[in-house]
Amino acid sequence: MMHSPSRRHALGLLGAAVLPVWAQGSDPATLLRAGACVVLLRHATTVPGIGDPPHFKLEDCRTQRNLSEVGRQESKRMGAWFAAQQLQPRAVLSSAWCRCKDTAQLAFGQHT
Repeated sequence: MMHSPSRRHALGLLGAAVLPVWAQGSDPATLLRAGACVVLLRHATTVPGIGDPPHFKLEDCRTQRNLSEVGRQESKRMGAWFAAQQLQPRAVLSSAWCRCKDTAQLAFGQHT
């Protein structure tokens, strides 16, 4: 079955983090509940481009390349997957870039 590019990317966010355990036949939600693994995510889809504009400032989101609407929806779907699995992260760590903080906030409602 073919997925749209945004669907593939959203699946990739989760798939990249748990692919090794899926390949071994383990259920990632079960492993997460047991504290047996962590999830490492890249930020969701951003507006087109590579990197940030010249002279960007970490403290000013207006100067950075931020999440697109597709990325905002991907982040919410990621959070919905965790909620559907009844998983509540103990900690959500994010880099200082706004696209990363926004991904974490939209998915999990928190970040450090």
